[in-house]
Amino acid sequence: GRAGAGAGALDADGVPDGPGTIPRGDGMNDRGSVLILFLWVLILLSMFAMSVGFRSRLASKIEAFETTRFEIGYDFLSAVNLARFFVESDADLAADSREDVWYGTPMEFRTTKFAERFDLEIRDEESKINLNKASAVFLERFFRVLAAHQVKLESDPKDLAASILAWRGQGAGMGRSPLGFEHKRAPFESVGELELIQYVTARDAARLEPFVTAFGGQASPIMRLNPNTVHPYILEALIFNMAGG
Repeated sequence: GRAGAGAGALDADGVPDGPGTIPRGDGMNDRGSVLILFLWVLILLSMFAMSVGFRSRLASKIEAFETTRFEIGYDFLSAVNLARFFVESDADLAADSREDVWYGTPMEFRTTKFAERFDLEIRDEESKINLNKASAVFLERFFRVLAAHQVKLESDPKDLAASILAWRGQGAGMGRSPLGFEHKRAPFESVGELELIQYVTARDAARLEPFVTAFGGQASPIMRLNPNTVHPYILEALIFNMAGG
C-alpha cells in the first residue's frame, strides 16, 4: 500500500523521527550541565556569604575586645591617679591612720562620675604582713592567731611559714622539708604567688590575702607595721611574738 501522508522517516534505530517525537541527545545533557553549574554557583555564593558573615562577626568581637581593653586601662590609670591625689591631700603625710580622709573609700570619690565605673579602696600597705620581710616565727604565730579567731587554714602553721621562706630562698628551721619542690628563691612580686608555694592550698592563699602584701619597705630588711592601721589579728601576733609567747 501507499505510505501514509505525513509519516516521518525512521532514524538509525528504527524509531520514528516525526512530529510529536521527543528529541534525544544533546538537549538533555545541556540542561543537566546548566543545572550542575547553577548548583556550583549557588554553593560558592553561600560559602562567600558565610565567609563575609564570619569576618563581620569576628571584626565586631575584636572591636568590642579592644574597646573593653581601652576602658579597663583608662579606669586603672584613673584609679591610680585618684588614689595618689587623695593620699597627697592628707594634711599630715608623716603619720597614717584609719581616720585619714583618704583611708578606705574617700567620700569625695563617691560623688564623682568614676564611682559609677569602678570601686576605689585605699589601704596602708604597712597595715599588712610583708611576705618578703616576715620571719618564720612571726608567720607561725600569726597563723595560730588566725586559727584562734576561727580563720581555719588547711595546712600546718609551721609548714606554711617554712614554705613561704623557702619560696624566698631562705631556711626556716621548722616544718616539713622543702626539698623536692621547685621554689622561686627570690622575693615575692605579688600576693598571688602564694598559690604557687609548697604546702599552701588555694583556699589558704585566699584566706591569707587580706592580711599580707608584697609591697613597701623594700630597702629595709625589717618588716614595718603601722600600729594605727594594722589589723587587730596581726597586732595580736606581733605582741605575742615580742613577748616570746
